[in-house]
Amino acid sequence: MTALAVLTTLAAAVLALAGTGAVCRAVFADPLDRIAAVLLIATVTLLGVFALGDITATLPTAALNLLLLASPVVAVASAAQIDIFHLRALYELSPIAHREFQYPAWPAAAALYGCVALAAFLAVRVHNARRDGFSHPPTL
Repeated sequence: MTALAVLTTLAAAVLALAGTGAVCRAVFADPLDRIAAVLLIATVTLLGVFALGDITATLPTAALNLLLLASPVVAVASAAQIDIFHLRALYELSPIAHREFQYPAWPAAAALYGCVALAAFLAVRVHNARRDGFSHPPTL
């Protein structure tokens, strides 16, 4: 079951990131702007909870748990049953390990990332339809 949980969570996270990339492609005309936006979104999403540092020590537990749910790195590690914050490097550097928190459940994380992916791809579809003048779908 662990492998399925990890693969499902990882696949949903990759689809969510691909969806945000598609949105950036639809919104930004300049390729460098697209790349910059996707890199910024990916960096904040993947490393944001770790970069917050001491701020996470003062966050309410519910807010911290939401941040952990939004982090694909934490969610995939949790799905793999890896206690990521009690690994030596993070235990010494991050205040999260020294306070109360709850790892995200993999079904919740996969559902969140799946919803983000679905919303992103639907937004691209609507954007393209508006750009192209709402052409009618082909009839059979």
